[in-house]
Amino acid sequence: MRILLLDDGVDGTEKLLEWFSECGDIEMASVIKTRELFLEKAVTERPDAVFIHTGREGFPGFKIGEALKAAGNCVPIVFLSEEKKSALDAFETGADGFLLCPVEKGKVKKCVENLKKYIRPST
Repeated sequence: MRILLLDDGVDGTEKLLEWFSECGDIEMASVIKTRELFLEKAVTERPDAVFIHTGREGFPGFKIGEALKAAGNCVPIVFLSEEKKSALDAFETGADGFLLCPVEKGKVKKCVENLKKYIRPST
């Protein structure tokens, strides 16, 4: 499983990457800090899932998720936010998951396990 994470890396990113590595079956988890590079890599690298941290300056996460869906990119999207009310926006955008920050290890692992159901087998 290959994961791209859009996050500015300020709080908790290292811990999230550590938890991804503990999930098994994850061959790559990359943090991208700019939306432009993230969109480019989401198209060129064809990750199995993307995690988008929303609600921070310069991170219009829901718009990025909408852009991925509009471009026909069927990659599962999980949004992360510090605000509970963002969960409704996430699912209206077509999210495949939502994690409330600060994220909890068990919830990250459960989310990854749920995503594995949608991942195409490696060839």
